[in-house]
Amino acid sequence: MKVLLIFILAFTGCMESKKEISCSQKPVEDLVKEIIQDDLAREITCLKQVEQNIKNNKDADSFISSELMSNMAVNMCIVMFDTILKNNSNDMIAIYEDNKKKINSNSFNLTGIRTTDKNEELSQVECKATVGVNLSDFENYSKELVYTAQLSDNGKEIYVEISSDE
Repeated sequence: MKVLLIFILAFTGCMESKKEISCSQKPVEDLVKEIIQDDLAREITCLKQVEQNIKNNKDADSFISSELMSNMAVNMCIVMFDTILKNNSNDMIAIYEDNKKKINSNSFNLTGIRTTDKNEELSQVECKATVGVNLSDFENYSKELVYTAQLSDNGKEIYVEISSDE
C-alpha cells in the first residue's frame, strides 16, 4: 500500500542558474528534510509501539508477531496516527515528542539521491533517495522516498512535492 503525501513548500534564494535544478541541490535537500521530519517521527513512534506490543504479547497467537502483521499494524498506526494519539495514553505522546526532538537534531540523512526524470522545459526533476534515521534508542531505520522538485517561473523559488514512499 502506497500512501500519497503531497506537500508544497517554497524556498526563496539564489540558484546557481535561473533554470537549473537538481535532486541533490542543498535547498532541495533541505526542503525534503523539512517536509519529512514529522512523518519520520510518526513512523518511528508507530514502529516502537508495535515492537513494544509484540514484546508484551509474547504468548499471543503466533500471527501477531509475524512480519506481515507487524507491517500492517505499523501502516495502520501511521494512517490513523492523530486518532490513536488522541485516544492513547500519555506514553505514546511522550515517545512521539521525544522522537520529534531527536529527528530535528539532524539524526537523519538523504543518501543515494538520484534523478529519475528531468523536464528542462518545466525546470522540474523527479527524484528518489534513501532516508536513513539513526537514533540511540532505535535500530537504524531507512526507507525509499520519491519526490519532485521544480523551480518557479522566475527561478527564485523551489517547490518540492513528496509524492510517495516505496
